[in-house]
Amino acid sequence: IGVGRYAHNMLRPFMGEDVEAYYRDPDILDPGAVCGQISRDHGLIFLDEHAKIHFRDFGTKKNGARTGSKNGTWVDGLTKIQDLVIPWREGEYLGLGGRAWVRRDGELVKEHVFKLRYEKI
Repeated sequence: IGVGRYAHNMLRPFMGEDVEAYYRDPDILDPGAVCGQISRDHGLIFLDEHAKIHFRDFGTKKNGARTGSKNGTWVDGLTKIQDLVIPWREGEYLGLGGRAWVRRDGELVKEHVFKLRYEKI
C-alpha cells in the first residue's frame, strides 16, 4: 500500500481536490501544513514472505534514485527513520513527514503529525 501526497497512493492526506495545487501555489494552503511535509511518494506498507507487516521509507524518486523521504518517518514519535525498511509492530504508530508542536508557556500542548497506527481488529 503506497503512502504519500500523490493521488496514486492508497493512504494520503487530503490536500484539496487539485493534487497539483500544492506545487503551483503552496501559500494558498496553510504554509506550515504538516501534510505538505509528507513526501509525494513517502513510503510503502507491505507483507513479507511470512505475512508480517513492514514499512519502507523511500521518498520521492529524484534524479533516478530514492534516498528516503525528505522529513522522515517517526516510529512512536521517538525514532526517526529515512531510507529504511522496518518491521511495523502491532500498537506502533508511524508519524509521517514533519511535526509541528504547539506550546503554551513552554509546555507542549499539542503535537500535529500525520499518523498511521497498526492495530489488529
